[in-house]
Amino acid sequence: MIHSSVNRTERRGFTLVELLVVIAIIGVLIALLLPAVQQAREAARRMQCSNNLKQIGLAFHNHHDTLGYLPHGGSDGPNNTCCSGTIRDTWSWLFHITPYIEQQNVYDLSSDTQVAVSVIEPYFCPTRRAPQLYNGYMHADYAGNGGDTLGNYGKDGALVRQYSASPALPLAAGTKPNNFRGLRDFRDGTSNTLMVAEKQVHDTTWGTAGGDNERWNNAGWDQDIVRFGNELPQPDRLHPNSSQPAYWSNKFGSSHPSGVQGVRADGSVVMIPYTIDATVFLNFCLVRDGQVLPTEAFN
Repeated sequence: MIHSSVNRTERRGFTLVELLVVIAIIGVLIALLLPAVQQAREAARRMQCSNNLKQIGLAFHNHHDTLGYLPHGGSDGPNNTCCSGTIRDTWSWLFHITPYIEQQNVYDLSSDTQVAVSVIEPYFCPTRRAPQLYNGYMHADYAGNGGDTLGNYGKDGALVRQYSASPALPLAAGTKPNNFRGLRDFRDGTSNTLMVAEKQVHDTTWGTAGGDNERWNNAGWDQDIVRFGNELPQPDRLHPNSSQPAYWSNKFGSSHPSGVQGVRADGSVVMIPYTIDATVFLNFCLVRDGQVLPTEAFN
């Protein structure tokens, strides 16, 4: 009897070695792709931060066009000598530009506490943190340029303290601001002067560290809302962490890897590298030092 032979195709799976090779290749591809994804995400967040600053810069100019002067930096008084104002005239620039960033509803709130807990998304850099309350209140990621040092009350900066009577506080009831800053005061040119930039805050001290612990709308003349040019900008990671909650940073800073974003007095946004020369940066924060910024300052 003759039997016909049947050809059978033999099936085989991956060997262990082949499987490990495939896994290794996938791992390498993921390792190569992940930095690109992270860079793309940071580019998008940086663009949003830039748009926030553009909006702030435009609000400053609209405030100036409407009232004839730029918003004040913030002040104490007239019925106390520290840490906050007792009337809305002493409140921060962040509050006084709200009508010009489509936040008129916040400006019109009659309750000071309601204002303090109002979350305004354009005041947050998405690279750093989400727009929400921290330690019970809202805190902004942007600070005005108060000039060289805290103690000069903005007399050489883009934002000036409301009252020139310092330190003769408390002020008499009914006293109105007597310090004003106009665009005409920018003797160096509006393109050569910083208006507002990101402030330095460590991610473990949100809402608690000096410079991020006061209410966004009413912090007095304070590092919560103004920073200064006598120290170079720094990354957030170099701000002392929660083991030193009383530390007050005078510096601009950010969570961006290469530098700090800011808006000039002409409304243009610039990335200020952490490697910027100290003298150049100080000059950038002064309104009438007579120095023109070198073209390579922000390269």
